[in-house]
Amino acid sequence: MSDRGQAVVYAMAMSDKKTDKKPDPTPFSAFVRYENAGSATKDKNKIEDTYGKYLFGDAYIDPNDPNAVENAAWSNNTLGRTMTRLFSRGILGATFFTLGNHAVRHQMPGYSPEVAFEALGGITKYPLRYIARGIDNSITPMIKSYVRMISPAEKAAKYAEDAVWFRKKAEFGNPYGRMGRSLGHEMTAVSFDFACASAGDAWGRELVQMADPSFRADWQTEDGIDAKKFAQAVVKKSWRIFAKNQGEDWVAALPYVYQMRWQRQAINRMYPGFKFSSDRGLNGGSWRLDSQGHITQSYASAGALDLQARFTGYNWYTLMYRDFYDTIGDGIERYQKTGELPSVHIPEHPVEVVTETVADSFRYVLKSAIKAVIYMTPAVPFFWATRTPQTKYKGVGFVLDPMNRENGGVAMMPNGQPFSHRDASAGFWTDGGYRMREGEVVKLNGVTPLPHSDFKHGFDPYAAQHVRGTMDKALNPLGRFTYNAGTNLYQTLKGAGLATVKHREFLHDWTNASISYTPYMIAKAETALRWDRKPMDDAIYRLIDGVLGMNLGEISGGFSDVREMVIHPPSNRKLEEIEAQAKEREAQKADQSHHETGRLDSRSVTSTTQTPPVTEIPRTTISLVSPEHHAALMDRLKHEVKAPSGATLH
Repeated sequence: MSDRGQAVVYAMAMSDKKTDKKPDPTPFSAFVRYENAGSATKDKNKIEDTYGKYLFGDAYIDPNDPNAVENAAWSNNTLGRTMTRLFSRGILGATFFTLGNHAVRHQMPGYSPEVAFEALGGITKYPLRYIARGIDNSITPMIKSYVRMISPAEKAAKYAEDAVWFRKKAEFGNPYGRMGRSLGHEMTAVSFDFACASAGDAWGRELVQMADPSFRADWQTEDGIDAKKFAQAVVKKSWRIFAKNQGEDWVAALPYVYQMRWQRQAINRMYPGFKFSSDRGLNGGSWRLDSQGHITQSYASAGALDLQARFTGYNWYTLMYRDFYDTIGDGIERYQKTGELPSVHIPEHPVEVVTETVADSFRYVLKSAIKAVIYMTPAVPFFWATRTPQTKYKGVGFVLDPMNRENGGVAMMPNGQPFSHRDASAGFWTDGGYRMREGEVVKLNGVTPLPHSDFKHGFDPYAAQHVRGTMDKALNPLGRFTYNAGTNLYQTLKGAGLATVKHREFLHDWTNASISYTPYMIAKAETALRWDRKPMDDAIYRLIDGVLGMNLGEISGGFSDVREMVIHPPSNRKLEEIEAQAKEREAQKADQSHHETGRLDSRSVTSTTQTPPVTEIPRTTISLVSPEHHAALMDRLKHEVKAPSGATLH
C-alpha cells in the first residue's frame, strides 16, 4: 500500500450503522445520497456505475472471473475503446455532426421569433425553426420576466430584450435585417449538431459492442435472435440515446450559451477583436491587421483558451444532467420493483428544508465543477489543438479601432467589409467556381483590396509568413494537415465519381469534425474512467467540507486525497477490496478511540499504526463481497503493513 490516499476510499464502505431506514431530510439529500452510494436496484455484483460504463458498458475486468482476461470485452482495455471511438466518433459521430451543422446553416436563415408561425415554412422542411420557436415561446418569456423583475423600471424592457438576444454584431439572415439571433436560434444552432454527434457516437458504440465476440444479450438465443426481445432492446436503446446521450446536449445548451456570451466578452478584453471572430464561429482562426492590411496578430491563443473553458463548462453541465437522469431512472425502477416511493422527512421548521437543500445543492454543484475541471483539463487540449487552426481557411482579417465602440472596436477594411481570403485565395476556394475563379481580378463588393495587403490573390493562411505568435506556430501544422486531409478526401471521391464541387465544403467540415473530436473524445473517456468515480467525489467533498467548516486539517487532508486520486486513480481496483480495506480501517479507528478513553473492549488492535479520526460521511453500504472472498481479503489485509491516513490500495 502507498503512503497516502487511504482517507479517500474509506467512505466507499461507510454505513449509517443503523438497520432502520430513515427518510432523507430533503429531496436533494435523497439525490446526494444516491449520487454518493449508487443505485439501490443495480446489480451489486458488478463494478460501480461510472461514466466509463455509461460510454462502453463493461469497461472493467472482473478479477473474480477466472476467464476474465480471455473473455474480456473490447471495451475492457484502452486499445479496444480507442478503436471503438475511431469508428463511433471518427466516422458516424462526425457524419451526424456535419449533417446537423449543415442543417442549421440551411434551415435557420430566415428565422425570427417575430415571424408569424405560418411563415416558418413546412415543419418537415424546416423542423429546426420550430424547435427554436418552441424555445423562444417557452424559456425566453421566463428569462425576460425575471430580468424585468430585477432591473430598474426605466431600463427593464431593454435589459430583458438584451438578455435573450445573442451575437448582436453578426448577420444570421434575419428577415427583418436585424443583426444577431434570439435565444431559441442560438440554442438550436449550438446544440443541434452536438446532439446529432452524440446520437451517432452512441449508435456507433452499440454496433461495435454487438460485433464484439464477448457480447451477450437476452435477445440472443441458440437458434439466432428473439425478434420480440430484440425489438424491445432497440426501443429501449433508442429512448436512452434520445433522452440521455443527446438529451444532455439540449439541457446543457441553456447555461452553455450564456457562458459563451460572457466568455467571449471576457477574452475580448485580453485579446481585442476576438469577439468579432468568435461571433462568426471561427475559433481563433482570424488575423488582426494594421491600417495597411499587414497581419499583426493571430487569435490562436484566444481560440484555444475559449475552447478549453467552453468545453470544461459544457461537460460540467452534462455531468450533472447524467446524475439527475440516473437518479430519476433509479427511482422509477425502484418503484416498479418494490412499489416504494422516496421517503422525505418534513421537519417541523420548514426553514430547515431550505437551508439543508441549499447546502446540499451548493456542495453537489461545486463538487461537480471541480471534478469536471480535473478530468477535462487534460482532455480538452486534444480538441483545440486541431480545432483552432482548422478555421484559418475560413478566417478573416480586420482592423481594430478603439474608438469604434459601436462595432465592438472592429473597423472594417476600406471597402466596408472584413477582408476574407475566401475572396482572395487561389489555392483554397477556386475549384469549380467558388467565390472567385482562377485568373479573375480580386475584388470585394466591387472594391479592389489594398495593393500592399498581406491578403491578396493566392493567399495561403498556413504560410509561415502569416503565422504570428508561439501558439499559432505550434498549431499551424495541424491546421494545414487537416485542410490537406479534407482536400485529398474530396479529390479522391471526385475522381471516383462520388463527389462534385457542391460536396467539397461538406467533406472539409466532416474531416475537421472527425480529426478534432475523435482524439478529444478518446482522451475524455480515459480521463473520466479514472477520475469520474465515487472515491474522487468523496475526496472533493472532504475538501469542500473542510473549507466550509474552516477546518485546516480537513482542507489539507481533502487536498491530499484529491491529489492522491489524481495520481493513483482506483480505475483498476475492485470495489469490494476498497470496501474491505475501509471497514478494517474503521475497526482500527474504533479500537483506538476506546483505548484512548480507557474503555477498550474485547477487540484488540490489529495494527501498531493507527489511523487518525476523519470526518465521517454517511453512506449506504454496498455489499459486493462474498463471505469466502471477504475472509481472504481480510486475512491478506491483516498481514499487510498498515500505512497512515492517506494510503491507497493498488
